[in-house]
Amino acid sequence: MCSVGLIAPALSVVGTAFSVLGGARQASAERANAEYQRQVSLDNAALTTLEKRDARERGADREQQIYEDGARIVADTRGALAANNMDLTFGSPLDTILNTTVAIQEDAARARRNTDKEVYDLEVQRRNLLNNANVQGATAKNARTGGFIAGVGTALKGAANVYRSRVSLE
Repeated sequence: MCSVGLIAPALSVVGTAFSVLGGARQASAERANAEYQRQVSLDNAALTTLEKRDARERGADREQQIYEDGARIVADTRGALAANNMDLTFGSPLDTILNTTVAIQEDAARARRNTDKEVYDLEVQRRNLLNNANVQGATAKNARTGGFIAGVGTALKGAANVYRSRVSLE
């Protein structure tokens, strides 16, 4: 009878130990996953910084291309008007050149605005990724703490069950 009285508390201790071990492993896995996700977010934020630089360079190239194309158009227009013996200093010929110059400036400004919007969107994305990295870091820390607390709770519950079992056998 004595050996049977020891089996229930022994099984309770073993069950408690496995529960604590399982909780610790689960917390460890959650922590590792959160740390991995944190690193992914940090890596992606770094890539977004490179994408912003690339967007600025492409935008500057596009703006420069607009000015160069526009200069050729104005030069061709001046040449065509001069070839037809038109005075370029007043009237319709001057208006044509001025209107073309204004259109070129508008196109360049539009390219600059589009670049600024793209860079802004990438900066928002970068900040979101950094915020996510911070959240994942906190999640990793909380998984470790939560796993410890859950393990202690399980151990105390198991100890209480063993104690109850021992008291009921006496």
